[in-house]
Amino acid sequence: MPIGIDRDALGVDPILRGPEVDALLGIAEPTRRRWVREGHLPRPLQIGPNSIGWRRSTIERWLDGLQEAG
Repeated sequence: MPIGIDRDALGVDPILRGPEVDALLGIAEPTRRRWVREGHLPRPLQIGPNSIGWRRSTIERWLDGLQEAG
């Protein structure tokens, strides 16, 4: 996407891959996998035969829910 275009203004909800979610949450991959397995983190979308990801809005809503609960 060209520089200067605001994705939020366009209604784009990007897919975040595992490493991006890890960086956003400040966790390691094993922690992310465990959180998904234990139901602490929303399940990812299957975006290809060997690819998963999360919609950014899903992770943001999950984080908002944690803040409200805490």
